[in-house]
Amino acid sequence: MALHVSRRTFIRGAAGTALALRLPNSSHPARATEPAACDSGANKLRRVDVLVIGAGAARLAAARELVERGRSVLVIEARDRIGGRVWTNRMWPEAPIDLGASWIHGHEGNPLTNLAEKFQVRTVATDFDFAAAYDAHGKPLNLTDITRTLKAYKDLEEGLKRLGMDFEAAKSPPISLDEAITRWQATQSVAETDRRAQRFVARNEIEIEFAADLDELQFPGWDPGQEFAGQQRMFPGGYGGIVDALAKGLDIQLQTTVRSIEYARSPMRVETTVGPFEAQQVVLTAPLGVLKSGAIRFTPELPAEKRTAIARLGMGLLDKVVLRFPKAFWPPHHVLAFLGEEANQWPDVFNLQATCGRPILMAFKSGRAARADERRTDEELVAMLMSQLRGVFGKHTLEPEAWHVTRWASDPLAGGSYSFLRVGASADDYDTLAVPLDDRLFFAGEATNRDHSATVHGAYLSGVREARRILAL
Repeated sequence: MALHVSRRTFIRGAAGTALALRLPNSSHPARATEPAACDSGANKLRRVDVLVIGAGAARLAAARELVERGRSVLVIEARDRIGGRVWTNRMWPEAPIDLGASWIHGHEGNPLTNLAEKFQVRTVATDFDFAAAYDAHGKPLNLTDITRTLKAYKDLEEGLKRLGMDFEAAKSPPISLDEAITRWQATQSVAETDRRAQRFVARNEIEIEFAADLDELQFPGWDPGQEFAGQQRMFPGGYGGIVDALAKGLDIQLQTTVRSIEYARSPMRVETTVGPFEAQQVVLTAPLGVLKSGAIRFTPELPAEKRTAIARLGMGLLDKVVLRFPKAFWPPHHVLAFLGEEANQWPDVFNLQATCGRPILMAFKSGRAARADERRTDEELVAMLMSQLRGVFGKHTLEPEAWHVTRWASDPLAGGSYSFLRVGASADDYDTLAVPLDDRLFFAGEATNRDHSATVHGAYLSGVREARRILAL
């Protein structure tokens, strides 16, 4: 078993730094290109060749591929904006903020890199190696602390790798990653300080990336996918530049929520809040969280294996609190990493001044801690994060001028941030979710891409995949 290597190895990078000194409650502004106006005859039937449900990356990729091959395509979207879980908030004109997806993960060979170049959307690299690390009390970690922490985590990595190989050889049933760590630590003579360090880093390296807690992630094999090599790149002008370019020229109708899909008939019939649609093929790209909620009724019911896959896969949560300040009071590092045990703590805080040139910090929290935060007010969350920052920067800490807060789990059109392999699930569930039904109903989205789940490029590639399936009929 190959142990996952995080695409955000900033904790490891902190050692190099020391040696050198390694989805929301807010309103969504409409940004669809040439949206089709809602018909005043609300229940008038509309017919198209292909109906694409949703205007996120997967949907727009599918629609564009089909339109360029001469198909009649309509994209319908429940929100009053396009992009889905790619959401660039432009309330701060001088600094558009991505409140959903933020990065191109691995720019070499990544289709999003090609799109950024094609559409002349600027990207800049995030240097995760340029990181500052702090302990549970906000004290900066020195080189000795960092070296010991990294060694402890490397021991854990190697131990989990061996344990995973033993599991696979014995064909043992999977357990949670949390239990795997506990089992391995029980067999070792590890000092309590190192035991805690191992879990601290696991939280930063794994929980934040997979948007789930260690006791939710499956062991072995919690990361069955593949990664592109190269840099992790952000968009100074927002990810929305890619979305807007993909949407240009497409027929998109906003504020159109799907209620039911009859897929056994030809043409298929889709009932929505603005009336019915008929289409020869439908590409459904609803997030896994929406499929789990049962908000869309299928006639006939989805096959048992597809319903099982939907139930077994997990829908993770990664929320953000973004603070804008009058000026920076923090060091120039791209990442501020907090290695603490407090569930209320934000493990990762990113310095956006390095990418957008403005004094802005973006903090991440995942899993249960993020779900608990969604029940708090914006003001409470800002106060909590400011307390954490004051613990590091003391009297130098300034008050924020403005902020954004996301609540992707509370968003009924998302139900979370992205999928993960939950205990009891299988990587095959991604493939099962992607299987078309009767050459009529096609499924796309990051949760249908086994190799690149939980990424924008995975969603994009799945949309292209389904468009080509339709064109091959």
